[in-house]
Amino acid sequence: MDDVPHPLASLRLFRRVDVDAIAGLLAQCSERVLRQGELLLDPERANHVLYIVLKGELQVLRRPDSRIPLAWVGAGECVGEMSFIEATLPSAYVNAGVDSRLLAVPHELLESLISAQPQFAVNLMQVLSERIRSNNLALANSLEAQQRYRSAAERDALTGLHNRRWMQEIFPAQLEVCGRIGQPAALLLIDIDYFKRVNDGYGHAVGDQALVHLARMFTERLRPTDLCARFGGEEFIVLMPATALSEGWVVAERLRVRVARTPLAVSSDENLHLTFSGGIASWEPGLSLEQLTIAADRALYLAKREGRNCIRSSFDELSVDGAEAEPLPF
Repeated sequence: MDDVPHPLASLRLFRRVDVDAIAGLLAQCSERVLRQGELLLDPERANHVLYIVLKGELQVLRRPDSRIPLAWVGAGECVGEMSFIEATLPSAYVNAGVDSRLLAVPHELLESLISAQPQFAVNLMQVLSERIRSNNLALANSLEAQQRYRSAAERDALTGLHNRRWMQEIFPAQLEVCGRIGQPAALLLIDIDYFKRVNDGYGHAVGDQALVHLARMFTERLRPTDLCARFGGEEFIVLMPATALSEGWVVAERLRVRVARTPLAVSSDENLHLTFSGGIASWEPGLSLEQLTIAADRALYLAKREGRNCIRSSFDELSVDGAEAEPLPF
């Protein structure tokens, strides 16, 4: 370009830069005009030019046919700097969001511009710093959103406890840790007693309140290290890492007593008394979560057979006349 207009000084990259002092260098750069939709940068094509937007607006796209841009680049900003500086292929597609006019600065001229006017390098670093900060913020927001979605997918919508999907991922991992460091573990399977009578007698709305009521007590009364999930229907499951069977039984019994002594107020003049039966099993190295759950389920079967509202262990179930509970599907 033969004549560099002074309006360059108003562009962000040229703020506090003596444009007249580098007029000769800028004259060696070229202008490029893009029509709306015209492609400028392509991840499959090497780039050796820094493009400064003089007029118009560019859009950064993940794919050439993307309808929603990753970012917009306006007058005074630049594109192509990362592939330019790192000598790598562009990381995204860039095209003209509207008719645009660009100043193309070749690699060899950029070094001369920076040498002649260091403020240009400062301005360029500020633009890049803000872009990185913006990208980091977008990434953080994306990760936070993913975490929210993951958390929602792993939580039971009614009780707020973790769900079976979460349990099937986390419990085996925790058992692996226990095995690696030589710690015991206990698994408690809980079933609300006569829950069908609650739904039939009071309605499903009260049944839901009962589930929430119990889940709240489990959350408040279990230890911080205990992992609790809704197993399905009126069943809950608790993994107690670093816990021997005898200690786990004490935890389960305390929880059972607490539930029995804390009725749910279903109206101003009526309380609903709830109880649960529990089966607890001790984990040993080599025992899978499925095997451990079956052992706890057998103990739960015994607790129900003996009248409910009690805790029985996998050792107790050995004396149950050879009766076995049906295996639980995983």
